[in-house]
Amino acid sequence: MKYREQILRYLKENHGVVTASWCKNNAIPSIYLHRMEQDGTLTKVGRGIYIDETGDYDEFCFFQMTHTKCIYSYLSALYLQGRTDQTPQSLDVTVYKGYNPHRLPNSVTVHYVNREIYELGITDVKTNFGNIVRAYDMERILCDLIYNREKVSSELFAQTVKMYGKSTDKKMMVLFNYAEKMGITEDVQRLMEVYYE
Repeated sequence: MKYREQILRYLKENHGVVTASWCKNNAIPSIYLHRMEQDGTLTKVGRGIYIDETGDYDEFCFFQMTHTKCIYSYLSALYLQGRTDQTPQSLDVTVYKGYNPHRLPNSVTVHYVNREIYELGITDVKTNFGNIVRAYDMERILCDLIYNREKVSSELFAQTVKMYGKSTDKKMMVLFNYAEKMGITEDVQRLMEVYYE
């Protein structure tokens, strides 16, 4: 099978998205992606990411494909989990201290944490287009907001705490486990007493 035909077949199977890394793994020279972009078959939407006319532009998915160490957090994570009506104006991501953000666009807000808590609370969530991305779970989001209370908007903080309190799927044991690992157990305890008693 010719390279172009392989790419076209893969596009049909993969919702109109193909990457340069997929081509490399399948021994297809990347020049074919460039040629297909030149003839209008593909549109380049990110570093090494191409879509055809059936592909949806999924910013959350494409960003994480090229920045695999970035975990969606704060407002972006709330949005991805359907827990806020606010649409993020920029992407909120968390990385470990020492990560070099030189290739990240200016529109991305980067939060740095110690490596010990970087993976704490990572979960898979679906974007509006059905693609899977990595974001923090609700308990981690709440801990991050409490830990950085001075740096987040009071409106976002209050809405998130209130929403978590009304939630039927809150995991208090998980919340306090995260709080202990992040060194904010007393802050979380105080907040729970104020809001939920």
